[in-house]
Amino acid sequence: LRQLHRADAQDEGWYILNGKILMALRRYEEAEASFRQAIKTSPDNREYRSLALDATVAQRESKKLNVKLQNWFKDSFGKR
Repeated sequence: LRQLHRADAQDEGWYILNGKILMALRRYEEAEASFRQAIKTSPDNREYRSLALDATVAQRESKKLNVKLQNWFKDSFGKR
């Protein structure tokens, strides 16, 4: 993510890669915003819209208590 933010150009590919990294980090709100930026540059791209929807759904799911507990457990006792 740090390397990505050092890039000079921020085109639609940059926003998609940024969003995918943020999704992996479970930073869904930021990921959705990044995907939405990619959609602005290419509004007819269905893949970008699908990724934004996935981020929205993940964001809603992550707010559920059982998911929060699972994530805490993974973060606390998962592989290091």
